[in-house]
Amino acid sequence: ASIAETLHEEAAQYGFKLNSKKDVEFDWPTLKKKRDDYIKRLNTIYASGLDKSGCDTFLVEDSSFVDEHTISLKSSDESATKTITSSKILIAVGGRPWTPTSGEGIAEHAINSDGFFELEERPSVAVVVGGGYIAV
Repeated sequence: ASIAETLHEEAAQYGFKLNSKKDVEFDWPTLKKKRDDYIKRLNTIYASGLDKSGCDTFLVEDSSFVDEHTISLKSSDESATKTITSSKILIAVGGRPWTPTSGEGIAEHAINSDGFFELEERPSVAVVVGGGYIAV
């Protein structure tokens, strides 16, 4: 009973209205806003952690090591290069989803998790391909 009560209360925060076991309503904009707010919150937490640890620079560029304590950074358009030397260098590469391009209809109908949550309206049908934590 406790789990059912918690589920009923928490579900509403994510856009689900549980009228009965068989009658469930869903509000896409509520889920989308909750997800967007969560991502913003995580980004703020990460940035704050870097700031508190004394990290001076947050970079999104192509880079390579020159030596053990030096990194060479290229601007995204490769028009500028700069070098940073430090006793500690944090490399947070992140990740990007891969979208298959071969096969009829795949490229024009495929969407990654970022694009999925950019949709203003909930799709009537969706197929999830993948096994990462986002797919779950």
